[in-house]
Amino acid sequence: MPLQTRLQRVRPIGAPAERLKLNEDQRQELESIVSAAREEAASVSGQIRKQRVTLADAMIENQADRIDFATKSYAEQAEQMAGIEVKAFPKVWALLKSNQHPKPHPHSS
Repeated sequence: MPLQTRLQRVRPIGAPAERLKLNEDQRQELESIVSAAREEAASVSGQIRKQRVTLADAMIENQADRIDFATKSYAEQAEQMAGIEVKAFPKVWALLKSNQHPKPHPHSS
C-alpha cells in the first residue's frame, strides 16, 4: 500500500474531538491515549498484514495445513489488536463528561 494511501487512512484526532466537543485538556488526553494505543498496535498491525499475505498464498496453493496455521495465527493477532482497543476505550470514555457521551443510534437496540 502506498505511503500516501496509508497516511490518508489515519484519522486525525480533530474530527472525533470536535464531535464530542472536547476541551483542550480532554483533547490532549485523547491524543495521548490514541498515541499510546497506536504505538502498541504498530507491531501487531504489521504482523496481521503479513499473516493475511501468508493466508492468501496458502489458499491459492490449496495447502490445508498452512491455511489452518495462518488462520490461527491471524486470529491470535486480531485478538491482540482487539485487546489494545479494549484497553484504550475505557480511558477515552472516562475522560468524557456525561453530556459528551455519544447517544446510541436509534436502530441499535
